Amino acid sequence: MSRREILAVAFWLLAGFVAWNAAFDLLISRGIREYLYQEAQARLGLLPPVTVDEVMAGTVRYALPIATAWGLAVAAAGVGTVWWLRAGRSPETAAPAER
Repeated sequence: MSRREILAVAFWLLAGFVAWNAAFDLLISRGIREYLYQEAQARLGLLPPVTVDEVMAGTVRYALPIATAWGLAVAAAGVGTVWWLRAGRSPETAAPAER
């Protein structure tokens, strides 16, 4: 693999990590808002009391597979594209520096 291809793969792996982190953060922040909403309703006597552990345990169980799917999808699409472009290039059509 050429240096350019290695950098492209590294970029897409990093992009996959960033996508995982962004998706996980978004879903966790939704869980925090849900906890605050339920806590406010509990203080008003509309719901039974809740703990942050109760709400966030479910949120983390929900967020992990979704964030992982997004991260893997981004990384796989990018790395797959690099592989596909590399596979379609024969040694005769490669640039002189890549032979």
